[in-house]
Amino acid sequence: MNDDLWTKISGSDEIDPPGVYGDKGETTEGSTPGGRSLAAGWYDSTNQVFWLFGGLGVDSNGDEGAY
Repeated sequence: MNDDLWTKISGSDEIDPPGVYGDKGETTEGSTPGGRSLAAGWYDSTNQVFWLFGGLGVDSNGDEGAY
């Protein structure tokens, strides 16, 4: 097995799913960003937080655009 492969741990099985967002500034279980391509992101292992910035994707209304 190749240890360099990505492993999905959560999220939709859809292609380009819309985002699910709660209230700004509040953590909501089930919140997830919409499908993205060409985004920048990184995982902060110290605080166990994944940061996702920009990309082409889908918002909570299903509208596609650059973010």
